[in-house]
Amino acid sequence: MWRMVLPLALLVLCCGAAEANCGPVLLRIKGETKTQSAREKILVTIAPEPDRSNPLVLLEGEKFYADVYYKPLESRGILFGSGCNKRPQKVIVSLLVDGKEVDKKVMLFNRDFVSDGDGGYVLRTKLQLGK
Repeated sequence: MWRMVLPLALLVLCCGAAEANCGPVLLRIKGETKTQSAREKILVTIAPEPDRSNPLVLLEGEKFYADVYYKPLESRGILFGSGCNKRPQKVIVSLLVDGKEVDKKVMLFNRDFVSDGDGGYVLRTKLQLGK
């Protein structure tokens, strides 16, 4: 009986210890709008995580700033444990005026973001919204 129980117990202990402890990773988004209106709103969405709450976006005149946190935990199954290397696929930034979408930019994480050297990520180029 111990021959069956001992390997199972070791597997559970090993996989339990392999669970990664991942802190959140920061995406820092800065941009400008061509319009300046009290009725405009910036909406930031991370795909494939549509259920996450929208981050607070600070508007200062024509400039906007958003700090978005996401959890990089990636489960690879019971035998292989977890890792901290999950990244979003897309980041979508929309400009809304009076509740209607005026402009939208879809950025691919692997193409449009670079490391900031402190464990977070920033856009490679300047983001401009508005037509």
